[in-house]
Amino acid sequence: MRIRQYDTYPIEYRCVDEENRPVDLSSAGTVGFYMIKDGDLTPTVAASASMKSAAVGLVEYQFVEGDTDVAGMYRAEWKIDFSGSVVTYPRNDILWIYIVGATHALE
Repeated sequence: MRIRQYDTYPIEYRCVDEENRPVDLSSAGTVGFYMIKDGDLTPTVAASASMKSAAVGLVEYQFVEGDTDVAGMYRAEWKIDFSGSVVTYPRNDILWIYIVGATHALE
C-alpha cells in the first residue's frame, strides 16, 4: 500500500486465514497496529487500532501527525488479542507500506 508523506487518513486491513477467508474477530479483545521503517529497530508506530467490522475481520488504524513524516518503506502488522492469546496478521506474509515523499514540507 502507498500513502503520501504527512497524510493522516485511516488505513483498513482484512484479517484472513491461510485459505484467504476472513477471520471472525467477534471474540477478540484489543487490536494493535505496528509499523517499523525497514532497517530500523524501533517501531515508528505502536498504537491501539480499532475493529471496523469484527464479523468479516476488518480492522482500522487512524494515522496521526508524526506517523508518516519520514518517507520510505515500512513493515506493518496487526496484533489481535483473543483473551490473552495474541495472533499477528498478516499470518504468512509481510504488509509493506510505502510512504511516498511529499512535493513540499508542511508549514
